[in-house]
Amino acid sequence: MSQVKPQFHIKDIFADHWGHFKKVNKHKVPTDLWDSIEESVSKMLSCGETQNGFARYVCPDCLEDKVLAFTCKSRFCNRCGRANCDVSKKRC
Repeated sequence: MSQVKPQFHIKDIFADHWGHFKKVNKHKVPTDLWDSIEESVSKMLSCGETQNGFARYVCPDCLEDKVLAFTCKSRFCNRCGRANCDVSKKRC
């Protein structure tokens, strides 16, 4: 019998621990960099959420519709940063 291992995603780990990390470590980061870090993490956490915009596509034959949420396009985001590397066929 094989056990199903739980899958962990970077986004989930950040969502669970970002608040505590900020509280404990913010003073260790130069203030001029902190705004950029917060912006990158915020983009990553909201990547792929429909409340940030989406496109709806409808099949003209069967009328099935598909909603695709917009991505953040941040290099820091695990999803978008990887997609950027895959598209350009370069090693990252």
